[in-house]
Amino acid sequence: MMMIRFLLVLLIICQICSAQEKRQGNVDAMVNYVISKNMNRDALMASPEGMAYFFTITLVFNSEGKVDTGFYSKNLDKKVEAVMGLNASLIRKIKEQDVTYRTYASKVAVVPIFFFRRTDTGIDYGTGFIKAIQNLLPKDEPKLWGKSWVIFDPVINPFMKTH
Repeated sequence: MMMIRFLLVLLIICQICSAQEKRQGNVDAMVNYVISKNMNRDALMASPEGMAYFFTITLVFNSEGKVDTGFYSKNLDKKVEAVMGLNASLIRKIKEQDVTYRTYASKVAVVPIFFFRRTDTGIDYGTGFIKAIQNLLPKDEPKLWGKSWVIFDPVINPFMKTH
């Protein structure tokens, strides 16, 4: 009887550990998902030819691997902020995902995000693209000092204008 109880407890522990591992997910995929739910899709589809959106979301993880603080690129063109929904609400929604990323505990993760129209043959630099590149990384944020940084590959989101 004692052996059966031991096996049941062991089975329950394995299930809990398995469930926690499944909740790990990918930081960049989670960020991209929240952005896709928060952005203004109509404004994105109405973007002029050559308009590309490039920005970063920077997340600071606590010692448990939960998102403690978040930042998005500053000094961007106001159109980029409006279309992509870069505001305090976006950061709050990212924090509300309630996922623990033990791999990134006590670290800073930088997730570059790039949206472009699939049919465009180039980028119009007059749309604020160069300004976006200059402001990709947060500067002068005390919460970032003294932490290890992880910089993800850019999440690339080609989109098609719908008629």
